[in-house]
Amino acid sequence: GKIIDDNSTGFDIDAPNAILSAASGIGFDTGGNVDALEVNVDNLHVRNSSSGGIFIDNTGDLNLTVLNSSLAGNAALAATGGGNISATGSISVDDNATFTVNLELAAGVNLTIASNVTLSGTGELLLQADNDILHTAGTIGGGTLTAIFDADFDNSGEGFISQTGGALQATNASFLSGEDITLDQNNTVSTISAESGGAFTFVDTGSVVVGNVDTVAGITTSG
Repeated sequence: GKIIDDNSTGFDIDAPNAILSAASGIGFDTGGNVDALEVNVDNLHVRNSSSGGIFIDNTGDLNLTVLNSSLAGNAALAATGGGNISATGSISVDDNATFTVNLELAAGVNLTIASNVTLSGTGELLLQADNDILHTAGTIGGGTLTAIFDADFDNSGEGFISQTGGALQATNASFLSGEDITLDQNNTVSTISAESGGAFTFVDTGSVVVGNVDTVAGITTSG
C-alpha cells in the first residue's frame, strides 16, 4: 500500500529519526495524486518497493542513513518509481541509495553524496542545492543514467561543485554552478556539458565528448 498525506496542517512526522516503508508510493493524497509528506526529521531511512515513488519535503537538515539494517536491501533510500526528496537545510546521503527512474534530491543549503547512488534501468538523477554539491565518496551510476548537478540553484552566486572521492559513471552528465566545478576522480561519462561561474575541471578514465561548456575561468579536461 501507500503512505498517504491526510494532514492539512503541521508536520506529518516530527521526530529525530524516521523509518518509512511502502510498496506503492510514499507521499500521496487519498485520491492517488502526489502530495509530499511534510516532515521534520534529522535521520531518514525510506523504502518504496514496487511503484509510485517517494515524495518527501523536510524542514531543516536531512541525513539519509540506514536506521534498521534488517529492512530489505539495506539501503538508506530505495526509490522504486523514483521521486523527489527535498530539505530546507542540507541533505547528506550517508548510506547507499537506489532508484529505478527519475529521482531528485533538492537541498536548501548543501548536498553531500557520501555513498553509492545507483540506478537500475533508465532515468535521470537531479542533484540540486542552493549552495554547494559535494561528492565525497561512493559511485553515482548504474543503468542508463543522465546525471544533472545544479549548484547555486537560488542564483546567489555562491555555490560550487566539488568531487573529493568516489566516481561518476553516466551516459550523459551536465553541471551548473555559480562558482568552480571540479570533478577530478575516476569518472566514466560519455558526454558532458557545463555552465560555470568559475572554472570547470573534469577528469575521465577514458574518452569523453564535450558538449556546450560556458565558463568564466576556463576549462580543463583529462581522459
